[in-house]
Amino acid sequence: MALGGVMSGSDFLGGWPSVFYVFGAVGLFWSVAWFILIRDQPEKHPWISSKELNYIRSNSPIVKPSKALKVPWKDIATSMPFLSQIVYVFGDAIGFYTILTEIPTYLNNIQHFDLASNGILSGLPYVCVLMTSPLFGSIANKICEKKWLSMKMTRKLATGVGLYSSCICLIAMCFVDCNTTLVVVFLCLAVSVNGAKYSGASVAEQDIAPNFAGVLKGITSSVNSTAGFIVPMVVGVITSGNQTLSAWRIVFGISAVTYFIGGSAYLMFGTDKAQPWNEPKRK
Repeated sequence: MALGGVMSGSDFLGGWPSVFYVFGAVGLFWSVAWFILIRDQPEKHPWISSKELNYIRSNSPIVKPSKALKVPWKDIATSMPFLSQIVYVFGDAIGFYTILTEIPTYLNNIQHFDLASNGILSGLPYVCVLMTSPLFGSIANKICEKKWLSMKMTRKLATGVGLYSSCICLIAMCFVDCNTTLVVVFLCLAVSVNGAKYSGASVAEQDIAPNFAGVLKGITSSVNSTAGFIVPMVVGVITSGNQTLSAWRIVFGISAVTYFIGGSAYLMFGTDKAQPWNEPKRK
């Protein structure tokens, strides 16, 4: 986001088109690395160390059947832990996409930052979460290692910290008015603390059904993506022709509520235990 703002405000490759050229090229480079490095199974990877391979084997609950398992669609559709995961994903995605896609508009129209400054400030929260996510992961790992909390409670603690803290920060955004310093502080906090979720509900698909984690992740990713086009539409309706603090308070208030609902859904019904339908049915 920081580079996008700088490139859009420059003459490099025509200004804003340079964002598409540069990041498109990065995507192509990444895809080459993917095809070279990724294997279906760790045993087939030519460069994996014996230590890492043994670690994966001893900690993975995944069954390796001779043929693909039949997906238990009915069980998935009636599973409360998974349904709560869908609510969590959607609530979290609304807040995430509000900050990701709409904050540049807010910074431009309400806080009046120029294009380059807008990009840098919009990207700053993600620099922060880049540092906090591994920190939260290390803390969660230490909690489980020392047996201070069970895995289930550690997951819920991380989720609560991530989503409820982000909820509070977005509520605070409703009251900062045009204090640019507080705007930047609360935006950075909202995204930074949200990084705790990666040690919590964000891995629930793998927890509740490791044999069907790909299927579950495909469903929840689709739910996540719907928020990506719902958020700009809703924000457009609220703020179109009404770029005022009161309109943006409504935007931040809606996002705060969805964070709260999403976090609460996981705290009430989430679990770290593999569900009975995860195991293949045998005759």
